[in-house]
Amino acid sequence: MQRFVASKESIGLLMLALMPTVFLFSRALADITIVILGALFLYKCYLYKDWQWASTGWFVMSMIITAYISFIVPIGAEFSLSAFTGGLSYYRWPLFAAAMCFWILTTEKRFFAFELGVFVLLIFIVVDTVIQYFTGSDMFGYKPIGVRLTGPFNKLIPGTFSLRIIFIAVSFIYFSQYITNERVRVISVISALFIGLIFIFLTGERGAFLSMFLGSIIIVISLFIVLKRQRKFLLLFTLIFFILSSFFAFSQQKIINRTFISSYHYIIDWKDSASAKVIVPAIGIWQENNSLTGIGVKNYSDVCRQDKYEHYGSLIDRNCYHPHNIYVQWLVEAGVIGFLLFLVFLVFVIRDFFRYSWFSPQRLVGIFAFCVFLTTFWPIMGSMSFFHNSIASIIWLSLSWSLAKTRKEYL
Repeated sequence: MQRFVASKESIGLLMLALMPTVFLFSRALADITIVILGALFLYKCYLYKDWQWASTGWFVMSMIITAYISFIVPIGAEFSLSAFTGGLSYYRWPLFAAAMCFWILTTEKRFFAFELGVFVLLIFIVVDTVIQYFTGSDMFGYKPIGVRLTGPFNKLIPGTFSLRIIFIAVSFIYFSQYITNERVRVISVISALFIGLIFIFLTGERGAFLSMFLGSIIIVISLFIVLKRQRKFLLLFTLIFFILSSFFAFSQQKIINRTFISSYHYIIDWKDSASAKVIVPAIGIWQENNSLTGIGVKNYSDVCRQDKYEHYGSLIDRNCYHPHNIYVQWLVEAGVIGFLLFLVFLVFVIRDFFRYSWFSPQRLVGIFAFCVFLTTFWPIMGSMSFFHNSIASIIWLSLSWSLAKTRKEYL
C-alpha cells in the first residue's frame, strides 16, 4: 500500500514538472488540464466541506468580475450571445489559480517539482533559440523570420512566452537548498538574470526585453537591500556582467538596430507606430460604443472589422485581433466598470504578494512574485489577448505560482 501511495505521489510530481511545458506548447492540453483541475478542486472542497479559500480577496473579486462580464456586459453589447459565452468561460481561470494555490502547490516537494520543470524547460528554450540565432535554424529545423527568432515555437514568441516564467526559474535558483554559500547564490542569480537578458535581446522582442530589464533591476536592488554583507560583491559582479554583456550586445548590430535603436524611435514616434495604429482605434471604438459596460469579452475582433470603423485605417492597420494592451482590452471589452473591477482585483493580488512575505525571513519571495506579475501586467507593455486561451493559460499559471508562493501557510 505504501509503495502504491509513493508511486502515485511520484506520478503527481512528474505531471507537475511537465505542466509548464504543456502550458507553453499545447493550447488544447492546457485548457483540458485547467478545466479538469478546477472541477476536481471543487469536488474535493465539496467532499471535505472546505470553502474557506473562497473568501480570499482576489478570488472574490474575480468571481464578481466573472458575474459582471457574463450577465451585465452582454445587456448592452452588440453581439450579446458571444459576450455572454465569453464572459462565462472566464470563471475557469481564477478557479484554476485557486486550485493551484490552495490544493496543488502546497508542499515543498510540489514547488520543487514545478519549479524544476520551469528551469529545465527554460534551459531547453534558451539553448534551442540561441542555436537558431547562430546557425540559422533550431533543433527542429525552424528558421528565424527576418531578424527575429522563433525558437522551438516556430512563432515570434520565444521571448514573450519565456518571460512569463523566467523569474520563477531565478527564484528557484536563489532559494535552492543546494546553494549554501551566499556569494555563490549571488553569482548564480546575477548570471541567470544576464543570461535571460541576452536571450531575450537576441529574440528581437522589444517589449519582452524591456520587461526583463525592469524585473532584473528590481531584483538587483532588492538583493542590495537584503544582503547587506554582500553589497560590494553584488555591485562588482553585476558591473562585470554588465560590461561583458554590453560588449557582446554591441557586436550584434542587426539586433542592436531591432531591440535598442528601433525601441528609441518607437517611443519618440509612438503616435506613428504600429502600436498606436492599434490602440488609438481601440480607444475610439470604446468611446463610440457602450463605454460604461463595454462591447463584450472576445467581441473586439467582430466589432473592429465593421465598415463603420474604416476611418481609423485599413483592417491591416487596425489589426483587429485584439487591442494589444491588457488594460485597453479590459476598458474596451468590459467598459469603465469592468476596467475598475480589474484594477481592484490586481490590488488584492499585489497585496497578497507582500502581506506576509515582507515580514518573513524569505521576504524576497514577494519580490520575485511581483516581478513575475510585472511580466504580464506592466501597464505600458504591449501584450497578446488576455482572454485568448494560449496566452491566458500561461498568465494564470505564473500568477498561480506567485500567489501560492507568498501564502502565509507556506512562508
